[in-house]
Amino acid sequence: MYLLNILYFFLPLINFLNDINLPQISNNDYIWISIFYLVILFLFSLIYFFIFKFFNKVTKYLFIIPFTYFFSFFYKDIFNYFGLNYFILFNTSLIILYLIFINKTIYLKRFLYIFFFINFSIFLINFVEFSIKNNETNLNSNFKINYNKKSNFSENIYVIFLDSMVNIEDYNSIFNDNVNIDFLTNNEYAKVNNLYSSYNTTYAALTAFLTSDYMLNTNSEYTNYDHFFPNIVNTKEKIKLNFLNFINKTDYRLIHFGNRFYPDETSPYSYGVINTKDNFSNKLFNKTFFFLFEKSYLDGIYKKIFHKKLSQVIKKNVNFDSDDAIENLKFLLVNSDNKFKKTLFLVHHLYPHHPYVYNKKCEKKKPATGNYKINYKCTLLKIKDLQNFLKKNDPNSTVIFISDHGLKLQVIEKKKNQTNYQVGLENFLIDKKTKYEFSSFNLFNVPKDYRKFLKRNLDTVNLSRLIISIINQTEPEFEPTKHFLLGYPGEKRFGKVERVYFK
Repeated sequence: MYLLNILYFFLPLINFLNDINLPQISNNDYIWISIFYLVILFLFSLIYFFIFKFFNKVTKYLFIIPFTYFFSFFYKDIFNYFGLNYFILFNTSLIILYLIFINKTIYLKRFLYIFFFINFSIFLINFVEFSIKNNETNLNSNFKINYNKKSNFSENIYVIFLDSMVNIEDYNSIFNDNVNIDFLTNNEYAKVNNLYSSYNTTYAALTAFLTSDYMLNTNSEYTNYDHFFPNIVNTKEKIKLNFLNFINKTDYRLIHFGNRFYPDETSPYSYGVINTKDNFSNKLFNKTFFFLFEKSYLDGIYKKIFHKKLSQVIKKNVNFDSDDAIENLKFLLVNSDNKFKKTLFLVHHLYPHHPYVYNKKCEKKKPATGNYKINYKCTLLKIKDLQNFLKKNDPNSTVIFISDHGLKLQVIEKKKNQTNYQVGLENFLIDKKTKYEFSSFNLFNVPKDYRKFLKRNLDTVNLSRLIISIINQTEPEFEPTKHFLLGYPGEKRFGKVERVYFK
């Protein structure tokens, strides 16, 4: 029975290592996973053999521990659809069934072993397929930039990436709406009409931002995330991170705010570790920990741990929401003992990306009850709130709001020239246009001398170069705008790069 206990502890991990998650896991993640499970194996073995020696008849009941551990990973799915009571009822029923059939151990063991090896076989097929096609990623960057030591620019810079937020022109076109954002544009802020990102995925767009170059093109091949944001921030240099290297050469300090899909916990630039010399706990509870336990109620325990860590850093209790990076930025600026000077804040705010947690009153409701339209409009209010906050607390700073990519649309039903898309609780009949995946909301509060550079070529790559030029007090070295279509793990186009053109 001991072997069965251990196998079921590993079952959630086996199911996690599927064809979608395998490309996202780095070698460092495998090391962490191995250590984590060795600790579990050691602790459970101590408990098991102690009870086996002194209370032998009780050991058959210990299977309830790995059994409930395994089914904890169904928590979010059941909770979101039925609620907490149904999840408790479900787990209680399974435990009762186990206790009923525990005396018929031969048949019960056979069923449990068969169930495990079915899952293990699926994992093995996925792992072998991934290993065969896995290769090095050939990313190239020829951009070179040096820090101008004569520059006297010293103001803070805020770059707020709004995940999946299309530009206002495309928003009104997609949803047949008439939203006006004049209340966000004034003498301080300007916007660029019909702006589009360099890439249609977060991992490529933010990597392009850090490299200040179109490092991924039609000649590139890749099968995993290892050379992309956020993994690349913590690995040895496999590609020139021009922007990051430039910042490190200056007197500027980079502080990174992430979200649930691209966490900052292991980043050396994370806002959660800026006042600490050792970020060991952040390395321990890294992004793989998050994704592995995301559907389990253990995810809540993980957030409590990080919540406690952050509370210790800024010496106040935090209502921690990893997705609301704007609110976390404001909280840090108000409560930290640090007085930030010459700092570049890289803020990756999740919304209006799903989950669509806002209702029509812009109140957060979990589980999600809204849709993209509601999240979009509530994010506009969040932008205004941050504008007012920074005007009061850091009035001379450079502030840039921009999206990493456009709206990723889930197709429901195809028609001749239109597609029915799911964007939350409602379906919308939308013109089929690839450009919507690249559409980029933007607002710029930059030094007056640089307003003349706010043009349609200001995609992800050229945005990075604009910021470099502002710090250097030189003219930006823009590249001709390019747009590349990619996919996420699990999609057929993942690993393929196609260049697209917009009229």
